[in-house]
Amino acid sequence: MPADEDWAVAVERAGALFGADVDARVISPRSVARFARVAAHAEQLRAPAADLVAVLGELLPQVGVDLDDHPARVHTAEVGERLLGALRRADGPAALVSALARAEVDVPLVTLGKSMSTASEVAQALRSADWQMLHQLQRLDVPGAEQIRDTLRIGAVTNEDAANLAKLLREARDRTLDLIVVPAPAPRPTPPRPPTPDTVTLTGTRDEVLGRLRETLPERGRIEVTYRRLDDGDR
Repeated sequence: MPADEDWAVAVERAGALFGADVDARVISPRSVARFARVAAHAEQLRAPAADLVAVLGELLPQVGVDLDDHPARVHTAEVGERLLGALRRADGPAALVSALARAEVDVPLVTLGKSMSTASEVAQALRSADWQMLHQLQRLDVPGAEQIRDTLRIGAVTNEDAANLAKLLREARDRTLDLIVVPAPAPRPTPPRPPTPDTVTLTGTRDEVLGRLRETLPERGRIEVTYRRLDDGDR
């Protein structure tokens, strides 16, 4: 049977990290055996957690993250990977309890649990991000670009329970696109029609001139009509 202190810590961690409902007040062969469910759940999370560590190490530097600064998101992912690896190596329920209780966990359980439970989603979000646009963002030298880079970089190093990385990647892409896409020019307004001249000269027979005069004269306002008779030679 596991030690009392190991049991209390293991039960707390099992509930917070794996949703296991185990009574911490009673240590019995039956209650210890229930930790087999924890082992099964932990095994489902193990491969995605290891994958997340690899993807973070590969892709976070491409958004300006310095891994030598030991980013919180990367550290939490590594803690989860080590914990799940230790649980896999445990031989039997009692050893599983001890491994879970004695694993080094220096981050809040809620933060670690979020990292492990979303490992697959976060890794996929990084892999499927619009890297062509994000790489362009890193080189962009226009007003607003530095703010987008800072927001993405800060979110990338922050733990997932405080910063949804998939959402941050989408927002960075959209905001970058807004910076580099030049809006289409507004259509030029139609120039106003030239004003009707004050003086109009019409030449022709009487009927021709009268017909054209009706078409030319405005419907409103006072007008003055002057005519001059042309002889056959002038015409």
